[in-house]
Amino acid sequence: MPFDPDEGEAEYDRLHGYAAKRYGELSGMLQPYLDVTDQYGKLICRLTLLLGTTAPADIQDSSIRDLLADVFDFLMESRKPILESKIHMAFPLLRRAFESLSLLSLCCLDQEWAEKWQAGKEISNAVIRKTLAQYPMGENEAILKEEYSFFGSSEEIVGGIGFGQLAK
Repeated sequence: MPFDPDEGEAEYDRLHGYAAKRYGELSGMLQPYLDVTDQYGKLICRLTLLLGTTAPADIQDSSIRDLLADVFDFLMESRKPILESKIHMAFPLLRRAFESLSLLSLCCLDQEWAEKWQAGKEISNAVIRKTLAQYPMGENEAILKEEYSFFGSSEEIVGGIGFGQLAK
């Protein structure tokens, strides 16, 4: 079959139709994921309304609020690329949500970590995993490492996650 350059334009014009079909098919298959993120979103909205009536009590409170919003934002933004079958674009967003959630857990357990994060200190994910494993209410380091490796192998620095200024 010979190549006809004019077909490129026609094919380009059909891309939106292909994307809509893929989106529709994936929406049905991924409905459980959508349901979970919707429920999480509703919980975050309730917490936001509740927390919005009071100022943060301290740096730990402010950090937790900021990280909670960060997790929510990245989970919500990951929905569209997932539904468009652009998993390679969703992975960095989901990884960021996971990293922020891990840091959020650590900040909930220990105010010193919240203060370090707010001060702009670099906190590697390996340090977060090791430290969380030390707390009775923390996480198993091996399981966290396995989950983290699902999103990629290179260590990112969580200290670069936008320092919480909105909840102050």
